[in-house]
Amino acid sequence: MKYLNNNNILAQQHYIPIYKFSVCSEKINQLTGAEKYFKNTVGIPIFVSLNNKDQNKVIRIIKNYFI
Repeated sequence: MKYLNNNNILAQQHYIPIYKFSVCSEKINQLTGAEKYFKNTVGIPIFVSLNNKDQNKVIRIIKNYFI
């Protein structure tokens, strides 16, 4: 995520387990599957008005990360 943000790609954690929110009044034990998913997923820009040039930029930067 840091790599994407450093390359001007807005990346964020898309899913945050409910027990991490302060409004969750119940004491919920940490759920292993939810925690693993939370730590290993990233949200990238994807919306209707994202033009082809910007789509290709996101794709290129992600590919370069793995090269």
